[in-house]
Order: sequence, then C-alpha cells, then structure tokens
Amino acid sequence: MARQYKRVYELTVIPPGGEARIIRGLRVNFEITKSILSFPNLARITLYNPNQDTLSALEEKYTRIVLNAGYEGDLRLLFKGDVRNVFQTKTGRDRLLTIYSGDGEKSWQNATFNKTLSESLSFSSAIQEVLKTFSDVNIGTLQGLPQVADKMRGQVLSGSSKISWITLPKSMVSVGAYRTGRLL
Repeated sequence: MARQYKRVYELTVIPPGGEARIIRGLRVNFEITKSILSFPNLARITLYNPNQDTLSALEEKYTRIVLNAGYEGDLRLLFKGDVRNVFQTKTGRDRLLTIYSGDGEKSWQNATFNKTLSESLSFSSAIQEVLKTFSDVNIGTLQGLPQVADKMRGQVLSGSSKISWITLPKSMVSVGAYRTGRLL
C-alpha cells in the first residue's frame, strides 16, 4: 500500500472547441455532492489566485472539467462534469474563483424528448427511450423496475427530457415503482 502523504490534485479544464488545460499547484477547496436522486451530481471547486488564462478557459458555459485528487502517485477521478456558473470574489489579498459544475449538466439542461409511447411498450423500454436523449451521460443498470404487469398506459411525452424522466414513473404509481420522487 502506498504511503498517504503529499496530497495532490489535477483540475483539467476543457473548453468547447478549445485546448485542454491542466491546473496543478494552486490552493484549492472542493465539495462534491453525489446523489442517487434524479438530478446531476454537483461540485463546487474554489481556486485561489488563478491566472488570466485560467479565467478565460472557464468563461464559456458547459466547459468540461475533470477533477482528479489523491496522494502523490495515486490520483483518482473524483468528478467529471460541465461548468454551470463561475464567480470571482476577493478575500484580503486572495482572488477566489468558485466553479459550480454538474455531472452531465449540458445534457440535463438541453435534452428534449418528443415521442408517443404505445400502451404495449414496457415501462423499462420507455425509460430507456427517455435516457437515450441524454447524449453525454453514461447509462447504468436500471434496478427495481417492476417485473410483473409492467405495461404502461399509452401516452405522449414532449418537452424537456428531465421533465419526461420525472413524469414517466408517475404512470406506474399503481404498481408501486414510484415513491417520494425516486425511481425505486
């Protein structure tokens, strides 16, 4: 087992249509919130005294960021997502740059779904259809979906994919697949 000293991080900033930049050595604070609920994982990353090139690279919305952290010789991926907002503040002599980011944020905000679902379509197939519209998101395994009587009523879903994702399970309330806003 490697000795755990000399903490290090790498923050990779990938602007749309731009060149990737790796940030190391600046003082940094970060907080990552992971959830099993139906919204993106979130990160708040604060860089102390970044240079103008770093500020420029983060100006565009949906700039991709990748945060790896750990100990010297053992960096691990902690977060990968799209920039939501960037704020600059000043505290004493330090200039702080706070980055708010969401995992799959661009897809979550912009994906649309327009389809008529037939009543012969299974619930798990309907969920897969909605999930396909989130282009930058890896789809994991869907567990806890009903195996018996999993045919849904025919319906039309049109608009934001995130609304369709939240609305679709409500059609299965009668078989108990939707409880308190979570897909079980």
